[in-house]
Amino acid sequence: MTGFGKVTAELPSKKVTVEIKALNSKQLDLSTRIPSAYKEKEMQIRSLLLQSLERGKVEFNILVKTRLHRSTWLRWKITTLKSKILPTN
Repeated sequence: MTGFGKVTAELPSKKVTVEIKALNSKQLDLSTRIPSAYKEKEMQIRSLLLQSLERGKVEFNILVKTRLHRSTWLRWKITTLKSKILPTN
């Protein structure tokens, strides 16, 4: 029992990647890595995984990358440029 799965969802404000890796093992050893913003959901996620898994060394990871909207990025860039170019008197 060896396996790997990865899926990515691209949302307007973030990119979410979920990854699961499994290696053969006689017992179940489940480890999870979840962003701190979603830690309150960790027990629910572990419970769902444990319902489907019987054995193996399993790693479950969630990666969330937040994106700036283009208008937000432009405002930030303009503000940064102004602070470097214009005197602050």
